[in-house]
Amino acid sequence: MNIDNWTSKLNENTNSILNLLKDSSEEECSFKTKGSWCILEILEHLERTDLAILKFLSSPSNKKNETSEKFGDSKMSHVVYDKKDIKNPSPEIVKPLGKYKTLSEAIEGLIQSRNAIKQAIKNNKLHLDFEMYLHPVFGYITGNDWLYFLYHHSRRHLDQIIKTQNQYLHGIS
Repeated sequence: MNIDNWTSKLNENTNSILNLLKDSSEEECSFKTKGSWCILEILEHLERTDLAILKFLSSPSNKKNETSEKFGDSKMSHVVYDKKDIKNPSPEIVKPLGKYKTLSEAIEGLIQSRNAIKQAIKNNKLHLDFEMYLHPVFGYITGNDWLYFLYHHSRRHLDQIIKTQNQYLHGIS
C-alpha cells in the first residue's frame, strides 16, 4: 500500500464532502427520507467508523495473513463502492447516535477523526501489514484492506450525501 497515495485520496474525499456541504443549511442537513439517515447522521457514522477502525488497528492482532493485503484497493472498491446498491446494515458500534445538532459540529467531528487516523499512520501506530481484523461482512481482512475499506466506504457515503441533498432540493420525502 502506498500510504501517501491513500492519504491523498482520503484528503480529496474529505474535501469533497466539505465543499459539498459548505453552503448547506441546517434544515437540509437534518432532512431525511423514510429509512435513510440525514446528512448529520451520515457524517457521524463516518466519524464513528473512522474511530472504530483507528481503535482496533492500534492494537496488535493474533490473526496473520501471508500477504499485506487480502482484498487490495481495486477489489475493495468493487465490493464497497461499485456495488453500493447492496446495503448491509451498519454494526451498532458505528451507527449514528444523534450526537450532532449542527453541521459545524458534525464537520468538526469528521475532521478530527480523519486527522487522528492520518496522525496514527504518520507515527506508525497502526498495525497494517499482515495482521488481520474481523470485518462484519468480509470476514478477516488486513489492516491495509481496512484502510481501503475506510476510503471506499467514505466515497459511498459521499454519494449518499449528494442523493440526500437532491431529495431535499426536490422535496422528496
